[in-house]
Amino acid sequence: MPGIGLGIRESETLHSHSKAACHLEEGSDVIMPDIDLGLATDWNEGDTHGRVKLRQNQVYPTSPKKDVLISSPVSIELCVNTNYSTSQEADKIFFTTHHGSQKKIIAVLDSEGNLAIAGRVMEQQSLKYH
Repeated sequence: MPGIGLGIRESETLHSHSKAACHLEEGSDVIMPDIDLGLATDWNEGDTHGRVKLRQNQVYPTSPKKDVLISSPVSIELCVNTNYSTSQEADKIFFTTHHGSQKKIIAVLDSEGNLAIAGRVMEQQSLKYH
């Protein structure tokens, strides 16, 4: 799908060969499309579409930093093994981060539902962006 993952200049036209519509959000001289996956609920309040978009970073609200937001009015599913393989040792969801230029795996969810985390589970009464 053209435009996904790439900025386009204001003078360029966004062409899409799929049913997903794109809403454009300006950021300096490059416009990044929000990917509207379409109506995802019969509820008529709030955002009723599934979307992938850039939004203002929650920790640095006055900076040009952006977060990638995947949103849905109902639920979000991450799926592996869509080729129906019977050998699932490689079918995992990896949660990664970078410490400087070094990429680190912080958690792995395997196809059996086992979750391995690099840190520890901490109980907190209220979570917030900080």
